[in-house]
Amino acid sequence: PDSTLFRSTLTSRDKQGGLNLGVYQGTSGTTLYRLVYQPGATPGIAIQKVTPNGATTLGSSSGGYNLEDGLPHDLVLVRDASGNMTVTVDGKTAATAKDTSLPGDMNGLLFVNSGGTYYIRSVTVTAS
Repeated sequence: PDSTLFRSTLTSRDKQGGLNLGVYQGTSGTTLYRLVYQPGATPGIAIQKVTPNGATTLGSSSGGYNLEDGLPHDLVLVRDASGNMTVTVDGKTAATAKDTSLPGDMNGLLFVNSGGTYYIRSVTVTAS
């Protein structure tokens, strides 16, 4: 069965400043999977793997996303046992990818706001 790694409900106010949401392994936070939202950019949504060697985009949306309408939006990153990953925005698929290079559980939560205005309403993380 699918395992939800990360689910967040958020509201975005400014069409600037990216947002990274994800889960990581270990204590340093340098090995992780993340959902990247770039307001006003194409692609607007990406799935990335980050290791000490840097970030790799595994999959991305074909277009941009506009979440700056003042309404709450659900962003979900799901990864199954075979490494298939899907990001949904408000229940619709935004990006897909596959990666099996980070085995094991994720044990940390990542939020990186690069200058935007985001109101996080809820967060759910499932580590298995």
